[in-house]
Amino acid sequence: MRKILLIDDSQTVLKALEDKILSLIDNVLILKATSYKEASDIIRHNQDTISVAVVDLNLPDCISGKAVLLTASHNIPSIVLTG
Repeated sequence: MRKILLIDDSQTVLKALEDKILSLIDNVLILKATSYKEASDIIRHNQDTISVAVVDLNLPDCISGKAVLLTASHNIPSIVLTG
């Protein structure tokens, strides 16, 4: 089963992304984080099995772009969301 990590501080955005992905892809597990800390914890426990991440450029608990650097440092292909 593929794992997709969604990182965004908006529950509305997370839900919309999750719904769209689940409507297009079978056999996928969606992992969601609303902060840099949550994303770090999820990656620590799943880093070798995350297929791709969708990452908000700005999160409230880190400087701009730090979450993107986090996924990149773990070699997780990432799609970056910006305002």
